Amino acid sequence: MGIPLDSPFPGEITECPKMVGFHMVDRNRLKEVGTCYFMENVDKPNNFTISNGPDLGIGHVMTIETYEEMPIFFKFSFNKAKYDQAVDIFVTRYGKPQKVYRETVRTLAGAAFDSRTNIWDGAKLSIQLDEIGKNVQWADATIINVPVFNGMKKKKEEAKAAAEKL
Repeated sequence: MGIPLDSPFPGEITECPKMVGFHMVDRNRLKEVGTCYFMENVDKPNNFTISNGPDLGIGHVMTIETYEEMPIFFKFSFNKAKYDQAVDIFVTRYGKPQKVYRETVRTLAGAAFDSRTNIWDGAKLSIQLDEIGKNVQWADATIINVPVFNGMKKKKEEAKAAAEKL
């Protein structure tokens, strides 16, 4: 997708044009800039929404979360009707998933839905594709930058060990 895993984000990607006087993307000018990022929430300076990324044919919204300026999580949300197509895209790119399973998920109101999950685990990327994500209408894909994630995890463990010595 043109976003390197081993370089600080945003790198060469430009910030999306904003509407004058508002903290909102100027959708009328998006086509002028190509792939761009927008920080949706100023209280979360490590979360970015990507606009004008490659069209995967599933109508997705992509966000990136960074850790120490490095991309750590790539999250896609898309209509769950496109789940099989998304699985095909990931299988074509990464091969067959190492794990595939079904589970029942429940809404807060108690409604139950069957959901499929496909998982690919590799040295650089870990990918989880869920048929039902945070909302029963939407599927989610999460791609984890494994080296950055492991570095974050190690630093947190070291901090916890140091704190226990206090």
